Amino acid sequence: MIEHSIIFGKNAGLIATIATPLPNALPHADTGFIFFNAGVVHRVGVHRTNVTIARALVALGIPSIRFDLAGLGDSARAGGKISFAEQTVLDIQDAMDALTVATGVRRFVLYGVCSGAVHSYSAALVDERVAGVAMFDTFKYPTYKAQMRRITFRLKKYGSMTAIIKRGVGIGFRSISNALTLLRKPTAPKTERVVSSIGFFAYRPLKAEFAFGLRTLLNRGTKIFLIYAGSGFEHYNYADQFKDAFKSFGITDQVETAFLLDVDHTATRLAAQTELVACMTQWAAQFSTAREEN
Repeated sequence: MIEHSIIFGKNAGLIATIATPLPNALPHADTGFIFFNAGVVHRVGVHRTNVTIARALVALGIPSIRFDLAGLGDSARAGGKISFAEQTVLDIQDAMDALTVATGVRRFVLYGVCSGAVHSYSAALVDERVAGVAMFDTFKYPTYKAQMRRITFRLKKYGSMTAIIKRGVGIGFRSISNALTLLRKPTAPKTERVVSSIGFFAYRPLKAEFAFGLRTLLNRGTKIFLIYAGSGFEHYNYADQFKDAFKSFGITDQVETAFLLDVDHTATRLAAQTELVACMTQWAAQFSTAREEN
């Protein structure tokens, strides 16, 4: 394996590490992988899982580039003339170009975690060079079964429906008290921007919108892999939840999914990291097709 760092991008502000098989190590794949930040986490990924996956891929002959988006990690800030979401797509496309120059591959798989998965999805929609997209712990859509499993879990946790009602009443009283406290405070100036807590994502596309995007990629021949962590039990809590949520759209038999019950959102434990890497490596093996060397 060979790893080396490069500077690339239109303003030479993006920093990356490229991993490739040794020149005489065959087969060399005709598809490369793109790794980048998960939120503000450096390009190595949560608990260095990007590094571990990239090195596992080399054994399959698959080259990769892991880089920091503009303004994150070691990369310089962009000019600020476009939104961050738009800039990430341009950065990912620049990374594809850089990997093509370094290895000759012209097809790519984008791997993203959390908000990085959203960037992968956005880039895949606008660039036909994307052969696959793997999205870890991104958009989650509820189902009746998921809601019932959540209720059952709460019943087991608190012992009875009475305990749940008491807890709900307590939360309700606290919410009313907090609201009254806020009403007593002076009103903020109209020019002040109030930012609320929105969790991992600023938005979640409507189910029909996400289905349309996935179908667009599938019609193009793009492989899709949706991986969900077991720690998001409130929103996603069983293996076939995606299939149940999207069964009316006629795409579920083409989208591969995995529910990793023992893996949390940031793959904290060593066992969780091992399971995530194995899951990704197994799926990635389909892209290890050899290409002719010049």
